[in-house]
Amino acid sequence: MLFRVLSGECLKLKRTLALWMVLVSPLVMVLLQFAVSYKGAGVFLRDGKDAWPPMVRQTVEVWTLLVMPMFVTLETSLLAGLENTGKNWKSLLALPSPRWTVYVSKLVVTITLLWAAHAVLIGGTIGSGLLLKLLHPALNLGRMPLSPFVLPMLRVSVSALLAVAIQHWVSLRWHSYTAAMGFGMCAMIVGVFAAQSTAFGSWFPWSLPIRAVLDGAAGKDRITAVAVGGAIVAASAGCWEFVKREIG
Repeated sequence: MLFRVLSGECLKLKRTLALWMVLVSPLVMVLLQFAVSYKGAGVFLRDGKDAWPPMVRQTVEVWTLLVMPMFVTLETSLLAGLENTGKNWKSLLALPSPRWTVYVSKLVVTITLLWAAHAVLIGGTIGSGLLLKLLHPALNLGRMPLSPFVLPMLRVSVSALLAVAIQHWVSLRWHSYTAAMGFGMCAMIVGVFAAQSTAFGSWFPWSLPIRAVLDGAAGKDRITAVAVGGAIVAASAGCWEFVKREIG
């Protein structure tokens, strides 16, 4: 039954803004980073240093700290809006499938869209690096290894699960774009400041992904455990509330 509901959610995504944002959001980030790297190519040429590590680092940090929270907020709001806009909740929940399958399937779709965006970000950054190398043949880009890029993005993908689970519950709890977007914006702003603290930033859901990139090996493992454990608790609590709530 869960797979049937999940298939239905996937079909709803066709030709929607939620699906397009998987391409648009990371590619905008790639274009911005490419413009910055192209403009600063002279500095790397003079220094003779490999431009790939700082290019990757800046991409990961800006995406994780600023773009990804907005992406998660928008995606969860759009997925909830598929039912809120047309007032389809009553007809959807009248189907024989259990309520929890609706909640879980939308959460799974959100996580899948986020991880797909990360794949686009990695591919787009590699493409922009190759283009930069073509435009500046003298620029030292080394072999452009994936190791400094893929592993941090894997940690970001896992560490973002707690924030995704909370934002997903908020988007389904209040049938209003304003409430969901406002909550996500406030959480992102707090996360930016929390990320500057190794103590508080290692516990606040929206700063966990960036701390998972910046902290040492032991800190990264603890942050990942906190994110996964917290996501399970938040998703379970949100699903229980969704099943029990009277939805009009």
